[in-house]
Order: sequence, then C-alpha cells, then structure tokens
Amino acid sequence: MNVFYHMTMLRNGYNVLIALMLLLCSGMSLQAQEYRLRYALPKDATYKFKQKERTTALAQSNDGRSTEIDRSTTRYFTMTVTGTTDDAVSYTVVQDTAIVEENNEDPRVQRQNLLMQNILTGKAVTVRQSSTGAIEETRARTPLGAQDILGPTVSDAMFTAKAALLPQLPGRPLRIGMTWTEEHRDTLRPSKTLPGIGSGSGIRYLDRRTEFTVVGTETLRGIECLALKWQTTGSMEEALLYDGLEEYAEEFRSGSGEMKISLDSGLPLWIEIYSDEESTHAMFGKQNSVVPASINTHTTLELFSQ
Repeated sequence: MNVFYHMTMLRNGYNVLIALMLLLCSGMSLQAQEYRLRYALPKDATYKFKQKERTTALAQSNDGRSTEIDRSTTRYFTMTVTGTTDDAVSYTVVQDTAIVEENNEDPRVQRQNLLMQNILTGKAVTVRQSSTGAIEETRARTPLGAQDILGPTVSDAMFTAKAALLPQLPGRPLRIGMTWTEEHRDTLRPSKTLPGIGSGSGIRYLDRRTEFTVVGTETLRGIECLALKWQTTGSMEEALLYDGLEEYAEEFRSGSGEMKISLDSGLPLWIEIYSDEESTHAMFGKQNSVVPASINTHTTLELFSQ
C-alpha cells in the first residue's frame, strides 16, 4: 500500500514538473520569437483614420505680455493604397475635415486657426514611404495655396507632410520584452534671411535619444498587433550672425508614445504620443528680444474603419 502511495505521489509530482516545464518552455518560445514589421498593404485598400490633437502653449514677449493657446483639433482622413512593393508603399490621403475647438474668444484668431487646420481638407495628397516608413515623397495633386491663405512664411510642403500617416517602423528583428536605444547627433550650418536685416549664417547642434520597448502582442479589431512603447529626449541649439544682429535659439524636448501595429500588414491601429517642449528665442543688436515658450501636445491616431 505504501509502495502504491509513493508511486502515485511520484507520478503526480512528475506530471506537475512536466506541466511546469512545458509552461516555461512556452513562455521562453514566446520571448524568443522574432517579428519583423514591414508595410505590406493590399493595393486599392481603403482605410479611415481619426486623429485627435490637444495643444496647450504659453509664450511670453519681450515686454512681458503672454499668449496662451488651448486648442483641440479632430481630423478625419481617408487613405487609399495605390501600390505596394518590397521596398515601399504608396497611397493617397484626403483629409475629410478638421474640427477645431479653441479657448481664444477672438473671432479673427478662431477663423485663422480653422483655415490653417483645414488647408488639407478635400485635397488629395500623394505619399510614398519606404517599407519601414521613411518618408520619400509627399505631394499635393493640386496646389494648396497655403501662402495665399496664411502669408509668405508658410509653404504647401509644411502641410503635405502631415498626410504621411504611417509611422516609422523599427528596421530590426523584434522580440517581446526587448529594449534598445537609438541616438542621433548632428551639426548643421544653416543660413537665413530676415526682412530688413539681410542674410545671416551660423551653426546648429542637434541631439536626440530614444529608448524603445517591445511590450507584447494583442488583438485589436480582430487583427493581431505588436505593441511598442518609447521614451525620447532631444535638444537643439542654434546661433546665427547677421550684419549688426545676433540670433540665438534653444529647444529642449521630451516625449513618450505607444503604437500598436498589425503583424501582417504593418498597418497602425493605434498610436498615442505625448510631447513637451521648452524653448527660448533671443535677438541682440538692431533688435533686442528674448521670447521663452512652452508647448505640450497629446496626439492620438486611430483606425476606425477599413
């Protein structure tokens, strides 16, 4: 009887051990599985996205006056795939509308912002991005007329870039739980022309650091996705010299985000980004001013129809 009892206990313990080993191996297999995210969207497929952007900002002029911005913008986009190759994806984007809610009670300011946010509305923009999302082309099929609406300091290209809806994807194999850091430093020699001042040139230092984490897989809208998060910091310092004028600028940025990407097609189903920026712009010489500013932005992009 004791022998039977001990054999039964041994068999049960062995079964539990096997179950634990299988569970551990399953977890290790999931951790070890590699994923490669690439854009492989079917030609002629149409997707609809909803983008929400909340911006709060504060800027102070040289005489102590301040300007505050508290704006919420909801945009709707229709995206139609025109071609997919091993190297790139091409598509057309039309902004269906942009709904702007603003705390500024000045009707002129409200109208200006409404015009600015709707420059793309109803205008088709052709976009080409690499298979991992590097932007290769953004081109409006008909002129947007941004300068006619907002003045000579803007261009159509500033707005067509917003039509590139697909995020940059990691170019490396991914595993659940892995983290990695990407850093970028650069030194540029910019030149600039100011009305009434003339041309100036100088130096610009750029520094950016982003840490990524592969969170795991989940299913959204019946589509299996890979979830990634990131934290980023960055800075820019610039000095420009003109005849009788010195111009300085510095910016410090921090942010975080999360995106959920289809494992099959690379299609983004959900993106959320937080961004904070502190900046100072100063001029000394023929003009003297020091303008500090801070901008906080929260943006989401959601696939809501396909």
